[in-house]
Amino acid sequence: MRRRLRLGSVGLYARDRGRLAVFYQTIFDMKLIASDADNEVSQLTLDGEGGLCNLSIVSNPISVQIVFHAGSLIEMKELWERVKSKGVPASGLYVQPEGISFRFPDPEGNEIMVLWPQNLGR
Repeated sequence: MRRRLRLGSVGLYARDRGRLAVFYQTIFDMKLIASDADNEVSQLTLDGEGGLCNLSIVSNPISVQIVFHAGSLIEMKELWERVKSKGVPASGLYVQPEGISFRFPDPEGNEIMVLWPQNLGR
């Protein structure tokens, strides 16, 4: 079976969120799709028309997150079992409008979310 796990989005910490947003807009031609009034997150995308957020730049390091999209529910369950068998503390499964997900930390404490999106075929 061919693996279909792919990177969905990333949340990066920045001391100067505006400067980092301009960098990604300039270098990668990303489009700014949202920036909240509290100056905590800027969302950018490579797909200017789809409105999907590929990169979140956050002011709080606790908000750092990496999202992987599973290609199938079977693949997601296999990854869940692998994470649990390695003793990594995982939480979930969560059902949300975007799909079904679970979360776990990497060794540095960054949050990883695995999502089986309902709209993966788009």
